Amino acid sequence: MKTLDIFTTPLFHCNIDSTRELLPKLEEYALHQEKYKSGRNVSNINGGHQTPFLSTSEEPLYHALVDKLKDEIKSVLQQWNLNDKLQATIGGCWININRKGHLNMPHMHPECDFAGIYYIKADEKTPIGFLNPDVEVKHTHGEKYIEKNVWSSPHFMFFPKDNDFIMFPGHIEHWVDPNWADTPRISLAFNIKIV
Repeated sequence: MKTLDIFTTPLFHCNIDSTRELLPKLEEYALHQEKYKSGRNVSNINGGHQTPFLSTSEEPLYHALVDKLKDEIKSVLQQWNLNDKLQATIGGCWININRKGHLNMPHMHPECDFAGIYYIKADEKTPIGFLNPDVEVKHTHGEKYIEKNVWSSPHFMFFPKDNDFIMFPGHIEHWVDPNWADTPRISLAFNIKIV
């Protein structure tokens, strides 16, 4: 029997050479923010630092980073078949720093079309998890399936590396497992709205 995937959830991913030179400055800036700016507690547990919203227009370093990500964002919008008269705007933008034992609880990015995450420092062993949005799969226990596949798996784990950029629909629930490395895990997250 022929199979047609009628609805799928994409996770867009790339590692960008043009941003690699920014990594040391981005890490230094993020750690400076952690030390001197008070954070906010949204989804972080056991500690972790999440900066208040940053304005890329007021932060030249992050403006330079987002500028280098624009082609990748545009590529996603083209794959999504969005009207080319529409534009992507970067809304809320913040730094996440998870030290040893820190994690982020399951959450979504409401009021945005896509969420973007750029990994400044990743240990490659701490994944970001995504919950399957299919309500039936979410509430079905594993004993129904011989082996889970892309349709029946309740979640998907992605293991990012330094300099990775991912983008996904903002309504997809996601979380970050605890960081058990001695080095901090640092990312820049932002919301993308199509206007």
